[in-house]
Amino acid sequence: MNTCNLRTLVGALAAIVMLLCFGGALAAQGDSGSLRGRIVDETGAALPGVTITAESPAVMGGSVSTVTSAEGVYRFPSLPPGLYELRIELPGFRPILMRDIRINVGLALTVDRTLAVASVQETLTVVGEAPIVDVRNTSGDTTMTRDVLERIPSSRDLWNTLQQVPGLVVPRENVGGFESTQLASMSVHGSGRSAVQHNVNGLDMTLMHQDNLGAGYFSTDSFEEVQVTTSGVTAEHSRGGLIINQVVKSGGNSFRGLLGSYYENSSLQSDNIDDDLRARGVTSGAPLDRLIDFSAQLGGPVLQDRLWFFHAFRKYDVYPFVLNCVNPDGSQCTNESKLTNFTTRIDTQANPSHRFMFLHEWGRKLMPNRDISQFIRPESSWYQDGRHVVWQGKYNWIATPSTLVEVSGGALETPFPLSYRSEVGDATSAFDEITRVRYDAPVRDFLQRGQMQTYSGNVMYFNDRWLGATHDFKGGFEYRRGQVPETDQRNGDLERRYQNGVPYRVIAYNTPVTRNARNQSVAGFVQDSIRIGRMTLNAGVRAEWWRADLPEQTNQPGIFANIFGGPRTFAAQKGLMEWTTISPRAGVAWDIAGNSRTVVKASAGRYFSQIEGNQVNNTANANRLASATFDWVDLNGNNSPDYPSEFTRLISLNIPGANTIAPGLKSPYSDELTASIERSLGQLLAVSSRYTYRTNRRIMANTDLALPPSAFSIPSTATDPLTGNIINYWSLGPEFRGITNQI
Repeated sequence: MNTCNLRTLVGALAAIVMLLCFGGALAAQGDSGSLRGRIVDETGAALPGVTITAESPAVMGGSVSTVTSAEGVYRFPSLPPGLYELRIELPGFRPILMRDIRINVGLALTVDRTLAVASVQETLTVVGEAPIVDVRNTSGDTTMTRDVLERIPSSRDLWNTLQQVPGLVVPRENVGGFESTQLASMSVHGSGRSAVQHNVNGLDMTLMHQDNLGAGYFSTDSFEEVQVTTSGVTAEHSRGGLIINQVVKSGGNSFRGLLGSYYENSSLQSDNIDDDLRARGVTSGAPLDRLIDFSAQLGGPVLQDRLWFFHAFRKYDVYPFVLNCVNPDGSQCTNESKLTNFTTRIDTQANPSHRFMFLHEWGRKLMPNRDISQFIRPESSWYQDGRHVVWQGKYNWIATPSTLVEVSGGALETPFPLSYRSEVGDATSAFDEITRVRYDAPVRDFLQRGQMQTYSGNVMYFNDRWLGATHDFKGGFEYRRGQVPETDQRNGDLERRYQNGVPYRVIAYNTPVTRNARNQSVAGFVQDSIRIGRMTLNAGVRAEWWRADLPEQTNQPGIFANIFGGPRTFAAQKGLMEWTTISPRAGVAWDIAGNSRTVVKASAGRYFSQIEGNQVNNTANANRLASATFDWVDLNGNNSPDYPSEFTRLISLNIPGANTIAPGLKSPYSDELTASIERSLGQLLAVSSRYTYRTNRRIMANTDLALPPSAFSIPSTATDPLTGNIINYWSLGPEFRGITNQI
């Protein structure tokens, strides 16, 4: 880290330390919501000392209580999601009972009430309508509760369910659950791939080697709620496009469970084949053999009000038929995919001020013939058996009535194996350039092991008197690190190429190739939510440092060491990509009538991109796959290229190592402006309208310095095979052909 970057980061962290010294209160929004308000008498004067009790089965102990401050203000900064009853009591005044107050993850509800002087016969005043509009937060949030997740018609996976979120785009449709075993990237309001953050219980568990993807395949049945933020993201989060927070269910003081089973087959499927498609030779859609989905859960107490557990199991198997693909026994191919999940959460407390949470998730994805098709024969499909593991721990401490401290940490490993099938043996991969069919073996045997650790801490301080306003100060830090070791190997270190079954060429590789890239980040943020009358101002800033490194590594080519120059050692490169960013964020909310029913909001913010481990490996790591293509003359007719006698003319030599990262490369970023209005139409319905404006700047791209625009100098045409239309384009001049392999 250079001196300038270090000075900037230390300055930001020093501001956080100053915030912690306030001694204040922390409102955790990772896996909880909050409730606050002001209690006054019939003259409008503040009532201190009012006892406020929030009761819910979601709370360990059944209820939590607080008393109003000298300004009549009360707060519950961290409430688990669920339905609550609120009791408001003060001797000499008529108590108030409010039922069915729903607290969602990240929701900051405001409930102000007026206490009347008690009559001779005191009775509880039951108020039947609780607010559902958040008049403080200025982010664009959508929360999917357990009921929504369980009852909405969907393919029972997170990506399909999130398509209900306004503005969110998923790249493919998942009809009938065919795609539920494949992770999907998402975007919203024109955000880039690096602008998606996957949180689990509030902790950032986004893969560090591959942007846009989260920690494995959690079962949606194990979620209590999923909170989705699509705009106006505050300074406590790194990314600014799409924040997905998955909150896992917890146990309770009573045992409860769930059993679910779902089944599909081809008799429950239709297609949309019309005459036009039939004329093009399409006679059927992708049929389904069968789909089986089984889910089981159990949660409850180990010790009442002290120790709760929740455990979930899910088995999801889908067997889609593959068109125009036949197994050796004559049966139609299926591209089966199987998911298995075990999720365990433990919650405990020494007392209401000290709470602990532990989460473990283990999952397996099995695809015994991945990518099988009419062009990839069964023996050339991959055997994928990947098993992900997620660990997470969290500690919440209510230090004072106005202080909540949260410390959390997590780790994950997400292997991505593409392995040879057992029947391949020592066979080498073959590909026919005319029929486009691959056979005998997959193109490679590959293993990637994405690994990540993350640690964070947050503190929040409440002050009701400073400068005539109420303040919710919040500050925190985050440290993340990851690496992405990879191994690429191929039988015979080669690939055979044919043309209509006739030996044509052979491609030699420098395998096995084992490489790695590492990245890490340190971040700190401070923000304040300032409430003056009906107006709330949210302002914050985030400082973040990112760095990507390449550790020392070696390549020892196998059979073709003399072609690629023998063993090579690559020195470590620290700070290959490094940047420090400062991200200001601000928002304002106006409760028009002061009754938490109609609120107008606006926000502005800057958001920077992250360094992706795969990006570093694939562009800047010289230790990667090299190849040499030769004409192949099969002199002995054994269908096996004999080196060197049958390797004749060298066609191309591709030796990596010339790719560089532009000096002074800076982080891409986006600026966002939003404006919205929200209106409560009752206790169960609210409507909102939001406008979002986003600009993406300093977008990174690969540039081939050997090919200036003038290199494409020959006018050329091609015919679209589907429409017959002529396509005009410019092709490379002869002096530039093949030069990219030499740069």
